Amino acid sequence: MQKKSALKIEKVTAGSLGERFGVLPGDGLLTINGHSIRDPIDYRFYGTDEVLTCTFLRDGKPRRVVFQSEEGKDLGLVFEEMALRRCGNACLFCFVDQNPLGMRSSLYVKDEDYRLSFLHGNYVT
Repeated sequence: MQKKSALKIEKVTAGSLGERFGVLPGDGLLTINGHSIRDPIDYRFYGTDEVLTCTFLRDGKPRRVVFQSEEGKDLGLVFEEMALRRCGNACLFCFVDQNPLGMRSSLYVKDEDYRLSFLHGNYVT
């Protein structure tokens, strides 16, 4: 049986539903309403209902919490930064590869992470 991975919570916003229901930094979010949560996009997508049945992982043990709130209200969970996915291709037309030498290092990063467009609206192809 494969072990499920949890989206690790870095911070719980003061006064939020998450804080009121005892969610702690270091807990991991496994599911919302039965849907596996892989990244902050899943959290935002599945976390908008009025009733949210969430499974958290604390000290290796699952904990089920049912939240009731206004539709679309955030639970106040802040997650660890996502690891950036990078492109491994060597396309002839790659804009990054065409940058001249000697520029700042961030201009040479081959960002292949579509998830950032959903979270920050800055994906360029």
